[in-house]
Amino acid sequence: EDEVTSWLKIFINAGKTMFRLTKMQVDNKLTSIELSELGDVIIRRQLDSNSLNQGELYTECKLGQDGVVDITIKGEEDNITTINLTSSTISISTKTQIKMESKNDITIKSDKTLNVSTKGTAYVTSNEDMYVNSDGTLYVNSDNNLQVSSKGNVNFSCINGYINGKRIIVKGDRDSRGDVCL
Repeated sequence: EDEVTSWLKIFINAGKTMFRLTKMQVDNKLTSIELSELGDVIIRRQLDSNSLNQGELYTECKLGQDGVVDITIKGEEDNITTINLTSSTISISTKTQIKMESKNDITIKSDKTLNVSTKGTAYVTSNEDMYVNSDGTLYVNSDNNLQVSSKGNVNFSCINGYINGKRIIVKGDRDSRGDVCL
């Protein structure tokens, strides 16, 4: 142990069949890898404390004995993000933002229902063409304003155009299937 390397500790509890490797970083933060008595594998980076499991800010990845993976990041102002992976579910929970970026395609596909909702404002934007297709019923709902805009053409087409039981026809081009409708 010195100011350059800090320290490294190995903890073995034969009675609990538990193993932990802990490293105190030069920045006075703690990193640990643990094989728990239940068979969990836990990797934790303590961001604000050099005492194991004592800090308020941390990142932790846990591979549970049941194969479930939990990733938890606890940041400033109680911002907690968790990702839970099971054989049947991927769950992401956060108080901050979720961001997906790709230089290639991003595909979200469901054989059942795809439900996207927000209590705030929802934006869907594209610098290229944008397509929204449905082989069944397509619902677009807003409790306030619904705005569709484009620097090019905006085309709405359907076979039967009804809103709240009333036929709605917007003057404009017709396609081969029926009236342009909203």
